[in-house]
Amino acid sequence: MLISIITVIRNDLPGLLRTVESLKSAIDEEINWVVVDSSDTPIEKALRNELREFTYAYTPPAGIYSAMNLGTSFAQGNWIWFLNAGDEIACSIGKLKETLKNYQDSCGVAFSVNILSRRGNKLRVLHPEIKKNEITKKIELPTNHQGFLFKKSCHSLNPY
Repeated sequence: MLISIITVIRNDLPGLLRTVESLKSAIDEEINWVVVDSSDTPIEKALRNELREFTYAYTPPAGIYSAMNLGTSFAQGNWIWFLNAGDEIACSIGKLKETLKNYQDSCGVAFSVNILSRRGNKLRVLHPEIKKNEITKKIELPTNHQGFLFKKSCHSLNPY
């Protein structure tokens, strides 16, 4: 498995369904999707009506970083990509996979993230094929977490 996409959600099913729509064509044998839900009412059943192939974990609210770290324990991929509920990808997953194959000795790869407006709500449109730079060991991230793919082995040493 190459990539695990981890999405943390709390009370935003409409946003999560937008994320689902953008991921439907991306999920294959090299990509698995992990949803960590901290909503007041668990959303697993509603989500299973839209998409069957994902791993679901419910956890009481304890903060976004705690939920992100929990998601990594379910990750099957070598690379981890954190997307929030409501984030949408607008990139070629094939190009993303090819790019990552060139960085197997790296701890992470950063890329640009465009933020567009959607009826007053923020919508992140992710373009990982537009690579900014390779990250090996830096204290600060050059982008937000949606614009960074972590090597699972590196993230587990230094979780959020």
